[in-house]
Amino acid sequence: MRNKIVDYKDSKVWQKALEVICDVIELVDMLPTGPASTIIGSQILGSSTSVCANIAEGHSSGTAREYHRILRIACRESKETDNWLQVIKRSKKFAKPEIVIRAQEIEVKNVEVMKMLSTLKKRLKEYFT
Repeated sequence: MRNKIVDYKDSKVWQKALEVICDVIELVDMLPTGPASTIIGSQILGSSTSVCANIAEGHSSGTAREYHRILRIACRESKETDNWLQVIKRSKKFAKPEIVIRAQEIEVKNVEVMKMLSTLKKRLKEYFT
């Protein structure tokens, strides 16, 4: 029997998304200074924090349908985070090995978040279809 998630902080997907945010913060601090780093850093911070915030918000929504809708937003934000990780990994501006390795590590965790969100969405959909 599974433990009931009483608070969003008990959710494994929220915990993993929080890890991604903390890692992204460290990654952004590693980027060289300049306009590209500022823009990309801001975008990846925004998308990764949005994933976690949407999971928390969705948990407190009134219905399974509403929670599902909010998780769809979290999935899109997670995809955006992945996009920025790909940019960081492929750009010559960010070619330092420690930056690329850190981006790869975050990518692995972010993929886990995407899979967990997908599973959660499927389970929720069973309640309203």
